[in-house]
Amino acid sequence: MIFLIAGWIVLRATGLKFYKIPTRSMENTIKMGSTVAAWESNIKPERFEIIVYVNPDFDTILIENTALSYYTAIRMWGRETVDARYTKQYVPLRQRDKYIGRCVGLPGDNILIKDGQLFVNRNLYTNDNIKKLYALKSRGSGISTKFFENLGIDNAEIMRNVNYYHIPVTQMQVADLVKSTEIDTSFYGIREVKYYDKLIFPHSDFFQWNSDQFGEVQIPKKGLEITLTLQNLPLYSRLIENFEGNKLQVINNKIHINNKPADKYIPRKDYYFIVNDNRDSSFDSRYWGFLPEDYITGKVLRIFR
Repeated sequence: MIFLIAGWIVLRATGLKFYKIPTRSMENTIKMGSTVAAWESNIKPERFEIIVYVNPDFDTILIENTALSYYTAIRMWGRETVDARYTKQYVPLRQRDKYIGRCVGLPGDNILIKDGQLFVNRNLYTNDNIKKLYALKSRGSGISTKFFENLGIDNAEIMRNVNYYHIPVTQMQVADLVKSTEIDTSFYGIREVKYYDKLIFPHSDFFQWNSDQFGEVQIPKKGLEITLTLQNLPLYSRLIENFEGNKLQVINNKIHINNKPADKYIPRKDYYFIVNDNRDSSFDSRYWGFLPEDYITGKVLRIFR
C-alpha cells in the first residue's frame, strides 16, 4: 500500500492530471461532466489521438468576456469596435486554459472536409461517436422526453418546433430513433459549398469555406518548404508571424519576411489539426487553424463517465 501511495504521488507530481470536461465538444466520446485522466508531457501525438492542448485563439482575452476569444470577436464585429468596447489582455502560453480535442491531422497530412465528412490524406475518417445536427420530423403527436433519454439523448440539446426537431446525435442514435418511433423524415444538415462562413479559418475571401466544406489543405511540417503567394498567405501568416516570431509585411503586392522579399517559407516547428467529435458544437482547427507543436501539453489516457 505504501508503494502504491508513493507511486500515485510521483505520478501526480510528474505528469498525471485530471480534468472535468465542461463542454459537449467531444460528445459522444467524452460526455460533458465526465472526468479524464491525462498524461502531461512533451509528446508527439498519433493520428486520431485525444490530446490536451492550449487554444491559439486565446493568447489574448477580453476581460469583460473571457469565454469569447479576442480574434473571434474582431472577426464578428471588426477590430475598432472590439477595441473600443472591451479591455484586452495578453496571456502567456503557460498560463492559458487547456482544452481536450481529437488530433486528426499530423504534420504534412492533407485535410479535407466535404459535405460534413472528414478526409485525412484522401481517406474517410469516422467513428461511431461522431455527432451531427440532425433534422427530424415526427408523424404523430411528438416524441416524449423519456424516449430521448432512453437513447442517451440529452433533452437540453433538443430544439423543437411542433413536430420538427433539431438534435445533435450519432448515426446509431438516429437509426434507433427511426426504428423505434414514427419518423417522417430524418437528415443531417450540411452547409453548402456556396455558404461562406467568415469565422472559419483562414478568414479570407480567397478561401470561402465553412465547417462542412473545408480544404483541401496541407498541415505545415518542420523543414517542409511552403510556396507563398498573396492568395495563400492567409493560411500561413499567423504561423510565420506569431508562432515563429518573424516580421511579415506585404509591400507593393510583394511578401516580405524580416525585411526581405520572400516567395517561400520553411517552418521551424511541426503543426497539427484538431477536429472534435461533436462536429456542429465544437470550436476547433476549422475555426482557428494549425496547432503548433509547443501548444500540445499531453494526451488523454482514460475517460471516467
